[in-house]
Amino acid sequence: MGIPGSTIWTAVRIADITDGTSNTIAHGEHAVGLLTDEDRIANGPSWACGWYGDTIFTSFYPLNPQRKVQNVYGDGLTEAFIGAASSFHPGGANFAMADGSVRFIKDSIDSWPMDHQTAVPLGVIQDSNGLFQLTGGTQFHVYQRLTTRNYGEVISADSY
Repeated sequence: MGIPGSTIWTAVRIADITDGTSNTIAHGEHAVGLLTDEDRIANGPSWACGWYGDTIFTSFYPLNPQRKVQNVYGDGLTEAFIGAASSFHPGGANFAMADGSVRFIKDSIDSWPMDHQTAVPLGVIQDSNGLFQLTGGTQFHVYQRLTTRNYGEVISADSY
C-alpha cells in the first residue's frame, strides 16, 4: 500500500510482476452506487482524477466490506468503503488481472479477519508514523496475495 507522493507510487512494468500476471490483480470494481449523492460528487470514483479511491483499491479491507464490516459507515464515507473493491453482484466482484483476463472473485475468498468495530485487520497495527505493520505471525491471505506483484506466491485458481 502506497502513500501519495512516495516512491511506492511508481510505474510497474510487466517484467516487475514476478508472481505472474495471472496471479496479480490489476483493477477491481467499486460499487459507487452505495455512496450517498453528496459523497459520490465529492469523493466518488472518477477515472480522470487519479485520486486513491478513484482508480485503485486496497486489499487492506475485505472484498465487499459493506457486507462484512459493521459499524464503519456512520457517515457513509469511510476509508473501508472508498478504498475497498466492491460490487452489487451477489457473492463477489469482477477483477481485471495483469494478464488481461477478467475473473469473478467470490466474497468467500480467504482474506484477513477483520475487527468489526475498527475495520482494521486482526494482527495489523498502526505505528507512530501512521503506517500499518503486520504483527507476530500475521501473514497475507489469498486475497491480499493476489494484490501483490512480487510476494513470491503462485496461487491456484481454485483458491478464489
